[in-house]
Amino acid sequence: MREVARATRTRIPVVVLAALLLAGCGSSGGGSSAGLSPDDKQVIAVIDARIRDWNRNVAIWSKAYAAGDRAAFRRTEAPLTSKLRADSETIQLQADRIGEADLKRPFVQIRDLYRKQLLAVVIVNRSVLHDDARGAQIAFARLQRMAQAKIRVAKRLAETHPEVSL
Repeated sequence: MREVARATRTRIPVVVLAALLLAGCGSSGGGSSAGLSPDDKQVIAVIDARIRDWNRNVAIWSKAYAAGDRAAFRRTEAPLTSKLRADSETIQLQADRIGEADLKRPFVQIRDLYRKQLLAVVIVNRSVLHDDARGAQIAFARLQRMAQAKIRVAKRLAETHPEVSL
């Protein structure tokens, strides 16, 4: 486990940074939603809340992983993964509820990225439990790529739909 954490220690801040960037750019962060339908506003508010919850939980999970203490990680990974799964599932369901097609497209991309990140978290968890340092590194790198992709999608969304500030 220490080998896994040591090998990825320089990468951990990227995931945390990505989480913080998304959390800092949430829809309650100053953007107007005046051009959205009431239903889409409500859906986006739910997605925003779940993104913020995901970001809090993935930061805790990342810190536990980076610490390199396998026993401590095992105590935290199951409840945190459960919370991440719930957030991911809610984001997936809500993204499908967005009515405007042009607005729905980026949220479907974001939905898919959260699903892929959840899968990477599960693979990291299993790799740590089975002392598979290489498997954990590969899955963690995937987690980072998905976090970076979410930031790119969120930036494009802000450009194309300034009324949404995810």
